[in-house]
Amino acid sequence: MTITTCQNYASPLWLDIGYNNVANGGSAAGAWGIQMGIGMPPQTFSIRPSLLNFITVAPKGTCDSSVDYSCLAVVGGVYDPTVSTTEILSNETSWNSTLGNGDIYLNYVLYYDILTVGYQSNEVYGVPFATWSDPTMCE
Repeated sequence: MTITTCQNYASPLWLDIGYNNVANGGSAAGAWGIQMGIGMPPQTFSIRPSLLNFITVAPKGTCDSSVDYSCLAVVGGVYDPTVSTTEILSNETSWNSTLGNGDIYLNYVLYYDILTVGYQSNEVYGVPFATWSDPTMCE
């Protein structure tokens, strides 16, 4: 049996885990995780490492306001699709990721957008992610 290998010319992606500011306007809302930006302009998130095969972020309205720093720190930032000029709303049949089976999709809003990650702000286009459909789900 012969195993064929392909050359991988991609350089390693450095994903620093630490406290990241997820509040806008220079205010401090430190959230533990890997700093990522979603959308254009990038909205900052702090994502915790997971073995799941999808990214879930909190939707706008989860926290009482943009200065509810303790809430922002707990949820790792909130996504506002009206801020992103590159957001694409999707649905269960065309979304290129998996949440599970059955009616679980009713609990989420499905998107594609630009993901900015890593030390050199690498951009990945068309990344599938979800927000939960009810902003009060994390309360």
